[in-house]
Parts: sequence; structure tokens; C-alpha cells
Amino acid sequence: MRSSSGPLRGKLKGREDRQGQEGTGWTMSRNGQGRQAMEIRNGRPRTEKNGEARLPTFGPKMALDYYIMEVVVVVVVVVVVVVVVVVVVVVVVVVVVVVMLFLIFRYTLSFPLDFTFVIALISFTAGLDFRG
Repeated sequence: MRSSSGPLRGKLKGREDRQGQEGTGWTMSRNGQGRQAMEIRNGRPRTEKNGEARLPTFGPKMALDYYIMEVVVVVVVVVVVVVVVVVVVVVVVVVVVVVMLFLIFRYTLSFPLDFTFVIALISFTAGLDFRG
């Protein structure tokens, strides 16, 4: 129904503005070119007429989603780095202890053990020097 008077003279009113195929998501823009309404069906955005995918508009919710994803990525990276460092430290400590025990039992053949040698070996390994 066309308006015959007023500022909208000659323009279409209401739903007649959309001359596309009803129910398909296609609408006609003001310049007459077909464009598809942004609808999400089956969890995916509908595509443009020429086949290119339309990205959802960047709004506050998407900004929040990207922020949450950034935080999650940073937390995961930090956790992985901490776990790797802890594993390396544990492996180094275990190797040092095994080598110390091997040296203790290799060079202290007399029983009871020579505790001055044990203390010197442990303090040397720890970077300390308690050998008066």
C-alpha cells in the first residue's frame, strides 16, 4: 500500500518494504539488490547470495567471548610452562640424588659409611662448603 501524502509519499509502508521470497531469509534492500537476513540455522550463519560466508557482527558478546578465549589461552600456556619447569626440576633432582647415591656406595666401601665424605659430597652438590 503506497502512501499518497506526507513525507513518505510514493514509498512502501510496513512489511511491503520487503519484496523478497518470504520464509527464505532473502530480503530486498533499498537499492533492489538481494541480500540475506542474518539468521543462524543449524548452528551456522546463513551465507550470502554469492556464496561467501557472513561473519557475525562484532558486538559486546563477541568481544567478551574473545576476551574469555584469550584468558583461557594465557592460563593454559602458563600452566603448561609451570608443569614443564616442575618436571625438569624433578628430573634434575632425581638424577643428582641417584648420582650421589652411586658415588657414596661406590667410594665408601668400608661400613659404617664414611659420613664426612657423604657430608662433603652432599654439600658440594648443594653448592655449600662445610669442610672446615
